[in-house]
Amino acid sequence: GGISGTGSFTAFSGIVKFSGSSGNGFVGDTIVEGATLIMNKSSGNAVPYSLVIGGNDPGDPAAVVQQSATSEINLDVTVNASGTYDMNGYSETIRDLNLNSGADHDSGVSILTVRGDVNVDPGTTNLASTVSGFLRVSSGYCRIQVEEDGRLWLSAVMSGSEEIRKQGPGLLQVVEANTFTGAFTINEGGVELRNNAGLGTTAAGTFVNGDAYLELRCSSVSGETLTLNPASLPMFWDKGVFRVNRFGGCSWSGGVSLLSDSAVDADPIESALILSGSISGSGDLVHQ
Repeated sequence: GGISGTGSFTAFSGIVKFSGSSGNGFVGDTIVEGATLIMNKSSGNAVPYSLVIGGNDPGDPAAVVQQSATSEINLDVTVNASGTYDMNGYSETIRDLNLNSGADHDSGVSILTVRGDVNVDPGTTNLASTVSGFLRVSSGYCRIQVEEDGRLWLSAVMSGSEEIRKQGPGLLQVVEANTFTGAFTINEGGVELRNNAGLGTTAAGTFVNGDAYLELRCSSVSGETLTLNPASLPMFWDKGVFRVNRFGGCSWSGGVSLLSDSAVDADPIESALILSGSISGSGDLVHQ
């Protein structure tokens, strides 16, 4: 049967299994603090609201949640430092994925579909988080929010037709060749591109706004349009800059549109940037 009621469910130790043909209906979160939770509902959700795995304090015991069926989680998944979310070969659709204090998520061969946001908060640890495997975006746009002093190493392959929006002052490092067809918009912080096809297909282009920046650590981005719209001409090399940080340099063959005065940073000795597409717009392009 299913579990009902108005409270949350907390598993402190041992192995807990949610199984059966009736989904759970309690109206609180499912919290796993020092146990292993196995989700194996054949109908309905094992987790009717949000799932919180592990803790962030030193000495918190390991907490594991393992899937044994699909469609087990209704809302968000929060993975804390001592937590592990094991998809175990089963794909899942959630709202938000939250990674705290250096927590990681690896979907393996499974596809994690996010219909909301990916949020990374290093807390006081300043540790990087990693998302690997396969990540699909499915609803309008997906914000990737990386908080102050945070870093997300995104080695998952991203698919879907929606826009990716980078928010927050932290750093997003894009590692794999991605297949999503929506725009890639950088509104805050930085994005470090480490794969030629990391920005997805060329269908919708890349946009850099405000004080955000895009840094190339790959060799050649082909056919991608780039729109630069900084809030003001930057005075510092890590603010509002399209820049190269790769020995030997990079090339960008798509058109570049300057909506306001924009800066490019490429070391003339150690790196170079070749812009072979058209450059248009009302702004100036300044080499720093």
